[in-house]
Amino acid sequence: MILGGMFLITRAFAAAGVVIRLAGDPVAGGVVVHVVGQEGSIDAELKDDGQPPDVSAGDGTWSAATMLGDGDLTITADIAGKPMEAGVVNFPPGAEVRDLTLEWSGGKLSAKASFSTGAPGGPGGGPSGSPGGGGPGSGPPAPTGPPEKSPVMPQEEPSSLVPIGFGVGLLTLAGLVWFWFRGGAPALPMLPEPGLFGAGTPSLSSGLSVWTGDEGLADLVLGAMAAHHRVLLVGEGRPVVGGPVFRSPTRDARKLGRLMRELADEAGAPPALLWIGATAAELRGLKLPAEIGAVAIVADPAGVDAPVVRAAREGDGWLLRSAGAEVRVGGAE
Repeated sequence: MILGGMFLITRAFAAAGVVIRLAGDPVAGGVVVHVVGQEGSIDAELKDDGQPPDVSAGDGTWSAATMLGDGDLTITADIAGKPMEAGVVNFPPGAEVRDLTLEWSGGKLSAKASFSTGAPGGPGGGPSGSPGGGGPGSGPPAPTGPPEKSPVMPQEEPSSLVPIGFGVGLLTLAGLVWFWFRGGAPALPMLPEPGLFGAGTPSLSSGLSVWTGDEGLADLVLGAMAAHHRVLLVGEGRPVVGGPVFRSPTRDARKLGRLMRELADEAGAPPALLWIGATAAELRGLKLPAEIGAVAIVADPAGVDAPVVRAAREGDGWLLRSAGAEVRVGGAE
């Protein structure tokens, strides 16, 4: 299960909860908001799925609930995989009922912070201005002696803890549901998958493998992966039967790991990653969930700590060499 607005905190924020919303022009793809302040940084993934704090699924307003600190906060966002700067906002100490509103319009992103200080009204609680309100002669004449002191009635101040308690309760409930579905099932051992092209080739349940070879190798590998997996594709590939195959909006290794975790949490065939044209530097930052495999098709496998498969055309088929083993397969359709 994917909860709208799950977030990553790199260092604890000592402050109240905040609801982040993005509205404006339509967004094709995901939205991740990055907040950097004096107390640390937060990555908040916004959702438009109708799950709290989002109000209505598919209405174009993206939402998340998280925790933010006091002071100046620098706001940036990845909108459909494109990094955008929104500027700096400020939450003063003691600010309550915090909202961070982002406006996406004309290819530009802006941010606005709104909050309540929870300060009570002045003595008497009434509006500012002159008392009485009548014109000349509209009331009894003003007394000439010293003004009489009217008794001051105690004013019941509205509790500022109610909205904070609601926000904390919402975050707690989201956390419980998250851990229920992520960790509620017993950790049962899983049998490994066979090699992608049989014995002698790497399995998609054993992490990353690196492939290099002649033109057409990407189509061969994508077809084999999509036969029994949901594939996240980085790069270009031809349509294949099976899958489905999802085109990644990013080449950032950290974000790819997050997308693979989301796919693993959803129901369906096992997910797998196919990265066409990856470099050794990009692959070093890739962190995948346990028992999820990935294939990287590279020009040069040097510098990558992973099993290597070298593929060459052989007539109408292919010859695959890996760790001393040779496997022959038919040509891609």
